[in-house]
Amino acid sequence: MKKTIEVFVKTDQPEFRIEQKEGRTIIFLRAKPENDAANRELVNELRKIYKDVKLLRGFNSKRKTLLIDE
Repeated sequence: MKKTIEVFVKTDQPEFRIEQKEGRTIIFLRAKPENDAANRELVNELRKIYKDVKLLRGFNSKRKTLLIDE
């Protein structure tokens, strides 16, 4: 089943983790927001949880819209 989710990312963090806070999903990434490294880490880490993940919006933003296939 495919659905879209909106997440907020924080880059250059000591570890990858996901938190729910005040109704928002916040994803902490190790990568810096340079050369698309943070977006690649986001998609690669979420693919370990979901079947498929695609970044739809927010390529240059901390607010991202993802299409996930559970």
